[in-house]
Amino acid sequence: MINKENTDLLLFLITLVVTPIFCLRLYRHPLFNQKKGFIMYLSFLAMYPLINMIGHIVAISIFTYLSIQDGTFIYTFRTYSLQLYGVVFALINGYTLACIKQLSRGNWHLYKSIVRMNGLQIVLIFPSFFLNPLALLPTAASLLIIISLAVAKRKSEKQEKYNQIYKPTPVEIA
Repeated sequence: MINKENTDLLLFLITLVVTPIFCLRLYRHPLFNQKKGFIMYLSFLAMYPLINMIGHIVAISIFTYLSIQDGTFIYTFRTYSLQLYGVVFALINGYTLACIKQLSRGNWHLYKSIVRMNGLQIVLIFPSFFLNPLALLPTAASLLIIISLAVAKRKSEKQEKYNQIYKPTPVEIA
């Protein structure tokens, strides 16, 4: 059997390595115009559940392969639902990362889309918390993403209003 603590630590370390690489790629884009720490924070919150779901898919696939090799494999709804669980939530977190990529370039029109996807993830995954306490991880990450984006959007709107009110008028010298 796989040691869960070591696997969770390995997935966390992979996330710590992959997130800065992903963010470095975002920072080098000529249209990047957000705070680097904020984008790193959002990317980490979306990347950690994504890496965990990929690990979940790999683990289910390995166990399925081993049971096929032993000749004890029986395709059940449990196998199907565990694979579907991993794929759906990996897609949701992948979509969130894609939206964060666009957000780093100043496309705040994706704000509602990110909030909807993370809200969907909370609604779908929170009920499984009672079966597996690890389900609280993507729920907490999604909730933090929603709260962080709401605060950032509010601050940017206030800054935009301030810039419109106190916009210096150009003076022409004849």
